Amino acid sequence: MKLENIKSVEIVTHFLKDDPECICDYTSVDILINGKRVEDYGDAYHDRGDEKVDGFLDALKFLGVDLSIVKRTEVADCEG
Repeated sequence: MKLENIKSVEIVTHFLKDDPECICDYTSVDILINGKRVEDYGDAYHDRGDEKVDGFLDALKFLGVDLSIVKRTEVADCEG
């Protein structure tokens, strides 16, 4: 994928279903570019997925992608 073809970037943070307010530790983080998942990172405790997402976004910014297109979503959809 060419950088100029990136129209949208969405960071989806997943939480357990019994945490509808999304306030506890997350279970995983996905990165979607133009609606397609390109990367998935693990949880806060074991994998530090949020830090990996920050690094991914830093790389996109360094390569010239306008980060104003980044959307963040939190969903409580994971089984415990």
